[in-house]
Amino acid sequence: MPETATPFAAEPYSYAEAHALASELGLSEPVAVTLVRRGYRTPEQARSFLAADESHSPWEFDAMEAVCELVRSTIGAGRRITVHGDFDVDGVCATALTVSVLRELGADCDWFIPNRIEDGYGLSQENVRRLAERGTGLLITVDCGITSVEEVRLARELGMEVVVTDHHQPAAELPNCLILHPQVSFELDRAGGRKFGEGTGRHVGDYMAIVLDGRVQGRPPVIQSRIGRNGQITLTGRGLQEAQDLALTLKAGALPIPLKIVEER
Repeated sequence: MPETATPFAAEPYSYAEAHALASELGLSEPVAVTLVRRGYRTPEQARSFLAADESHSPWEFDAMEAVCELVRSTIGAGRRITVHGDFDVDGVCATALTVSVLRELGADCDWFIPNRIEDGYGLSQENVRRLAERGTGLLITVDCGITSVEEVRLARELGMEVVVTDHHQPAAELPNCLILHPQVSFELDRAGGRKFGEGTGRHVGDYMAIVLDGRVQGRPPVIQSRIGRNGQITLTGRGLQEAQDLALTLKAGALPIPLKIVEER
């Protein structure tokens, strides 16, 4: 094992609290234990999390406006967009979702998922050069890229614009590009804490896809989109058909997404 590797150790938890959740909410023991480990230690806290009532606007990402404008201009110029994903579940889902939405918007869009054995995890300088050679103008990472400082620098030197969407632990130095990330891209709330947990790569892709669908296609602004901590999407407003169209786009691109549509009169 490399000297830099840190052994994984699960945080201790109260079995009594887990048992109380399982009994009160009718949950299996593994689910109850997971909820307690994640800080949802009372039936009220767990019930609130599972209900997905807590939500936030995609516009709370600091760079969301700039990302939308960059994608819009890239599509308008006819430049190729490449979505660089990851080989695990949330990476594949985020790739499928993002590619589906971008193609629906008229983008010349392809994708690249590295081979776990041959390429390893995340961006590599070799693959960045390959993407440049095959004509990528805008590189969007999903579920990777937050620590790829040198790879992003190389991509920009080779003429590519770069957007990083990721949820993994950031390092001290961030890539010099637009970033959508639940730890570094949100404004602090009044209490000084982050509004979101770590999320998954697919959840960050959900945010970007929703906003791109609205901004690039000009969806009516009466449709408001919000995503809860557990990934449920809530679309609220007037124009139910627009919400249903977006829901079909999202579901076509990834695994079924918890969705709630609220029609306002």
